[in-house]
Amino acid sequence: METEIYSEKILLRHGLNSGWKSQGWRSHYMYRKYLDEQRQEKPQNKLLSYLITTALKEKGKNLFWLSKKIGISPQFMYRCAKGMNIPNMDTIDRMWQVLDLDYDTLDSILED
Repeated sequence: METEIYSEKILLRHGLNSGWKSQGWRSHYMYRKYLDEQRQEKPQNKLLSYLITTALKEKGKNLFWLSKKIGISPQFMYRCAKGMNIPNMDTIDRMWQVLDLDYDTLDSILED
């Protein structure tokens, strides 16, 4: 409870709470969780998730290894692999190089 109050004060200070409260969400955490689930349903997010996990399986590597190779946090790499985030083009390019993926698959993600 104390963490929620602290988080709410931070959000208020930065003007970030107006949307989720006015939409009836009990907490910012629940609202973010909902947004993550919505993003995971997008076709391009599903495709990116599939490509990352499949390529890692074929190489016998894990998300931690990939995150260190391309210079991003393991948490962000996890969110990308779960379809919650799409990284910027520079990060995707580094990811494709490390995973030896065909750039045609990248074009199909960007078309959506």
